[in-house]
Amino acid sequence: MRYTIDVLSCLDEDSLEALYGLSLAYFNEYAGHDTTNKIHELLIGHLDNYFSAFIGRPDRRACIAKVDGHIVGYCTFYEKQRQCFYEIQSIGEISGLFVDRNYR
Repeated sequence: MRYTIDVLSCLDEDSLEALYGLSLAYFNEYAGHDTTNKIHELLIGHLDNYFSAFIGRPDRRACIAKVDGHIVGYCTFYEKQRQCFYEIQSIGEISGLFVDRNYR
């Protein structure tokens, strides 16, 4: 098996379908643990908007984990600027993280 982690640079139909499936699995798995993660309806367009917001921006990234070319996980994160009194002004914050149960 070949494992890779790539920065998501564009959203094609296959990538979007895979990320949609992973996102549905995320919400189904975590909704039972945290009631704030329950969703009313998740459309593929919602995920297109979400992941597109991480493409082509220097302060945001979406990385995808692949096994033999198939997307099995993702991590979205962004740079956050903190108040001037902090010694470290810029930090990273994870927005979303999920890996298919079969590849954990």
